[in-house]
Amino acid sequence: MTDRELLELAAKANGYQVKGWVGEYLVFFNPITGSAEERWNPLNDDGDALRLAAILDLDIQWFPKQRFVSASRPGVAEIIGWVDDSDRAGALRRAITVAAAKIGKSL
Repeated sequence: MTDRELLELAAKANGYQVKGWVGEYLVFFNPITGSAEERWNPLNDDGDALRLAAILDLDIQWFPKQRFVSASRPGVAEIIGWVDDSDRAGALRRAITVAAAKIGKSL
């Protein structure tokens, strides 16, 4: 699955209507604000990833000795590893996004 496919499924889980793409950012319609030009990419943006995890009620667990992080909720889990400590945040963002995409795929 490509990153774009992951983001589209994660957006679906988050209740966003995908309108298109601007570079690496998904553009969606936000029914709360009425804006159709909001950009979103939890793979690259810590804030987008954290809000996604909070909205979907994902549990985050760190396993630093094994160098992986888990994002989960009942029935859905994703475990992502990292090579060095500079990759930890990226691993967390990807775990959250992939778990969200699994939720979106089931909808």
